[in-house]
Amino acid sequence: MNDDRAYVSGSALNGVNACAGSAALPKIAHTGAKADAGSAFHDHARDRTTMTPGDAAARIAEHAERWRLDEVSASILAARARSWEWQPPPGTLSEVALGLFEDGSVHLVTGGRGTYQAIPPHHHNALRVATRVDFFWAEPHPLVAGRPPQCPPGSLLWGCDLKTGSDTWVEPVEHNLQALAAAVLPALWTGARAAVPAIVYPGPGQGEWDVPPAPLDYAGILRGRDLLLEIVARANEQRTRAIRQLPLALTEGGHCTWCDSAIYCPAKVASLKEYLGNPRPFEAVELTADEAVRVAQLLPAFERFAKSAREALERRVDAHGVPIPMGDGTVWGPEVKPKKTIDPVLGFQAVKAAVGEEIANASLDIKITETGIRRAVKALHARTGVTKQGAATVRAIFRELRAADAIGSRTETTYHRWRPPPVIEGAPAGERLALTVDASAEIDHDPDDE
Repeated sequence: MNDDRAYVSGSALNGVNACAGSAALPKIAHTGAKADAGSAFHDHARDRTTMTPGDAAARIAEHAERWRLDEVSASILAARARSWEWQPPPGTLSEVALGLFEDGSVHLVTGGRGTYQAIPPHHHNALRVATRVDFFWAEPHPLVAGRPPQCPPGSLLWGCDLKTGSDTWVEPVEHNLQALAAAVLPALWTGARAAVPAIVYPGPGQGEWDVPPAPLDYAGILRGRDLLLEIVARANEQRTRAIRQLPLALTEGGHCTWCDSAIYCPAKVASLKEYLGNPRPFEAVELTADEAVRVAQLLPAFERFAKSAREALERRVDAHGVPIPMGDGTVWGPEVKPKKTIDPVLGFQAVKAAVGEEIANASLDIKITETGIRRAVKALHARTGVTKQGAATVRAIFRELRAADAIGSRTETTYHRWRPPPVIEGAPAGERLALTVDASAEIDHDPDDE
């Protein structure tokens, strides 16, 4: 019997590996302006594989409109796309949904965003891992078109996961199971004997590339396949326990921050119940009425504790002069970033000239910020009925400010968890690392011999 529900999507692999029980809990989907902006950029990136650079650039506004980006987000999307100079190698495939099945084979599947289905005639073979691969290609010789396409002997397959957000919460490629799936599944599908998992953060020039120090050889691809199947086997064991109403194997940690099941997790409420003295904290996911009253009463104390904890961490970091390593490549401590400053007198004059004194007074406080300028322009256009001119007006204000030498910069230090950039000896930041592989020893190898 087909069991297509018993799979794990590529984006959930790291979380399920850390906490197998989370696979058995209900999930809540999340959306928002940042997610929509990321989706629009992915659409543009896909265009680069099928269109000329000029035609792909011409469709950026269309993607912004499709995802209902506001004017500022659409402007940022266009600027990011223009600054990213990377072009897909010949034969690159994009947004291909692939599934790893129980027997270790890989086939096309349908769906995306965490929901997939097997396609006949493979629907009788249980789907175990499904992911939509952002990009994959072969070099030096490109993929040979076919069903499925074939990776030529001696070529190296690249499987690429595109990330448009911060890298702070993204596992490094060596430990990123979504990136592993994005390389292993295309490699098995195309018959590649060596593969490179890659995470790319689009940015100026070629962007930032996170790649392992060496490619996966064929044995490494098979080990990756077996690891993915083992993770799903543990997840399905927990799903069976949930059906039988048995306790789940739940593990709390940093992965809980982005878990789509956190609100349903017994471990979260159990920790509160245990703190409140409940002798059976895992018996119910919801707080009782009396427990809710006690938590509400204790909430100010919890908040004071959190404030004291933050101050204690800041004092320790300041005293020792180094951030606190979190064990996953991130650190907790001060991150210094440049921040734009605007002369308040000259800035007020420039905004007043553009939107009028009444709106300028209502929109700006003592300090002049870019947010305040945009708010003033938006208020003027709402009053006058002007549409789609906000960015142009803001640019005009900033041209006047630069001409008057009213814009400066300063550094701002905030204490939080963040990921320092990797230090690679002799490699300039953002430069794609070139990997080569001698696949000659693998060319005559028959996968059936494994």
